[in-house]
Order: sequence, then C-alpha cells, then structure tokens
Amino acid sequence: MKKFILPFIYYFVKGLTKLTFWGFYRHTTILHPEHLKLDNGPYILVSNHPNTLIDPLQAAIGINRFVYFLANAGLFKTPFTNWFFTTFYCIRIERPTDVKGRPLQNDIGFALCDLHLNKGGVLYIAPEAYSYKGRKLMPLKTGTARIALSAERKQNFELGLKILPVGLNYSSPYDFRSDILIHVGEPLLVSDFAADYKKDAFGAARLLTDQLEKRFGALMLTTQDGEEDELLRQLEELLQNDQPLSRTEQHFRAQKILSGIQNFRKEQETEWLNRKIEMNSYFDEIKAADLSDRDIARPGSCHLLRRSLLAFISLPFFIYGWVNNYLPAFVPAWTVRKLKQAEEYDATVKMLTGIITFPLFYFLQYKLVGQFFSSPYPLFYLLSLVPMGLLAWNLKEMYTRLQYSWRFQTYRREQPDGIRSIFQKRVALMEWVERMRNEE
Repeated sequence: MKKFILPFIYYFVKGLTKLTFWGFYRHTTILHPEHLKLDNGPYILVSNHPNTLIDPLQAAIGINRFVYFLANAGLFKTPFTNWFFTTFYCIRIERPTDVKGRPLQNDIGFALCDLHLNKGGVLYIAPEAYSYKGRKLMPLKTGTARIALSAERKQNFELGLKILPVGLNYSSPYDFRSDILIHVGEPLLVSDFAADYKKDAFGAARLLTDQLEKRFGALMLTTQDGEEDELLRQLEELLQNDQPLSRTEQHFRAQKILSGIQNFRKEQETEWLNRKIEMNSYFDEIKAADLSDRDIARPGSCHLLRRSLLAFISLPFFIYGWVNNYLPAFVPAWTVRKLKQAEEYDATVKMLTGIITFPLFYFLQYKLVGQFFSSPYPLFYLLSLVPMGLLAWNLKEMYTRLQYSWRFQTYRREQPDGIRSIFQKRVALMEWVERMRNEE
C-alpha cells in the first residue's frame, strides 16, 4: 500500500507546489529545459541556495522523475518532522551547525545516498550547505563530490552518474510577484574523474567541486559582496529603463555588466569606489525627491492623461480584487513580521501560510456570498477571486508608477535646476557604463 500512496502524495505535492509558484512568482523563465528531461540513469541535482526550502523545489519541480532530497538534520528534530521527512523522500545529513561541536555522524546518510544512486535514483543536494542572502555563490562543500565519487567507486566507475547544475536567479527572492530565471546547465559525468580519484581521492573531490563552481559561474549572477550586488542592481535598473530587454536578454546583459564591474574593480579600485559613490549619490538624490529613474530615463513617454484615464476606469476592478483578497494576503505578510526570522525564510513562510489562508478565506467568502445570492452567482464569485486578485496587484503597481510620473512632472516644473542636475548625473553614469561595456 505504501508504494502506491507515497507516489500519489508526491505528485499531489508537486502539483500544489507548481500552483503555489505560479501564484507567487510573476514570471518563471527556464533556459535549456531539455536538460531537465532525465534518462533512466542516476543523477545528482544541485543548485545555488539563496531561498531556503524554495530552492530544492524550484530545481526539482521540472524534473520528469522522482527526486530525493538531502536535508539538514535540523529538519528532523521533532518526532513528527523526523517521520515526515524520512517518509517523504528525504535523507538526513548533519552539518557542523546541527551538532553543537560533536563529531558529524553521516555514515548512515552517505550509505543511503550510495544505495539510492546505485539504484539509478535522482538526488538533490545544495552543495553550499547553507542558505544565504544576496546574489552570490558561497564556497561549495566537497560533500556532493564525495557522495558522487563514492557511488561511482562502488560500481568501478561504470555507474554512469551525472551531476546536473541548476542556477536559480531571483529578481527579488522573498517578494510576491517577483521573477525567477532558472538556467539549467550541461550535466557533469562523474566517471570522467576516475583517474584523478585513483591517484588522490580527496584531490578528485576538490577537482570535481571546482568544476561545479565554474559551471555555476556561467548559470547565475555571482557578486563578491553586498556593495557589488547593490551596484549591479543599480546598473540593471538604469539599463533596463534606458534599453528595455526581455527577462532572458536582461540576465545575459547583467552577466556581462557584472564581469565588467569585477574587472574594473580589480584593475582600478579607487576609480571603482568613486563611481560607486557617484551611483549612490544619484539614487539617493532621486529617492530624496521621491522620483523614479524610469521617468528620468524616458521623460517624453509619460502619457499621463491616457494613463490617468485608464487608472480611473480600472479603479472599481482594483477595489473588488483588493478587498476580496486582502485577508488571505494579509495573514502571510503579518506572520512573517511576527516571526522575525532570517529574511531568507520569508518566501517559505509566506507560501506555507498562503497555502492555508487562501483556500480557507475563499471558502468562507464563498459561503458568505451564498447566504445572499442563489446559484450560480456564488460560483462565479469564487472563480473571480484569483484572477481579480492578480489584476489588483498589477493595477497597484500601475498606480504607483503613475504617481511617480505625476511627481516627476511637478518636480520638473517647480525645480528645473534640480531636475537638470539629476539628468546630468544620469548622463555621466550612462557614459561610464557604456565605456565599461565597450572595454569588456
């Protein structure tokens, strides 16, 4: 019975996860989705890890086979969670932060990994071991490589095990209706490291780990620190407002810009700091004036009257969608504020809470409407809640942009010298960006 129930639960949870991601993220772009169609051999699936429990699901949701997950021991602390994660496709592994100074005890976990891979299974591992905030790649642990090489060694390097790297690129990982670009890389064949392993097992693990790091470098945006990440985001905003591109094109442009930033920083650190100060000064100035770079970049394309008329016409739809989705959307955001956990857990908490609040409040609202209206109106009302809620969110963003545009026109009329100074700073910054791109 268990072998029939567990696959059913797996596919149910997978479908629920897809639905949740569809609601939470505005756009999901997958580059090279064909690499997610795995053959029948064993695989280790790996990804970067900025978004806690969301990352394994984002990496695995497109896989056409069952995926087991290497999970940290902290998730197995209570009897219920120990039963739940052990039963539902997870293998327990200890990290230094899980054991409070005692030696790690991972022999059983590694043995289960060997067994699963030798049976041709698929296993997800986060090789950085810890989740983190920001667009960067933490140094990879050698555990993934050691597990892979151990499984291959037991089959005399004839197992055919492959490691599939997935780069997760969130526009804003913890925010509702943000974007994600999933860049799926070419798989690494572990048996290619057989000769290295026979010479030096530890050296082979380090070499395989280094190769994984290089693959990730091509699949994601990897900044060195928070200052570099902030500068890249500022440049992305300037360029996207100046020369709008699709999500995919924008990603590759950002990779080139990041490479240029890092080379410029290495070769001319003092000048890099000066440019960073100028960039911060520009954004601080427009923030103080309550302006948007979007309007400064394209002052002649405001179309204020047409946009204002559209905003007025759409207001009843906004009110309907906002009022009817306020409570189910408010509770997840309120829960995040009350828990005060690390920001990396915000999206996880929002989604898990939303899975409960949206169906619950929708059902209660449906029953309430049914007290006043006969069939089929309550059903029509229920079917309207999701699309009108998403429409209300989009309209809210449109109203915000319109508000910035009106402020820009007022500021330009009342403080022409101030707007002229802002324009000049932006032009100087864009000239620097173009020179840096040409040098790259």
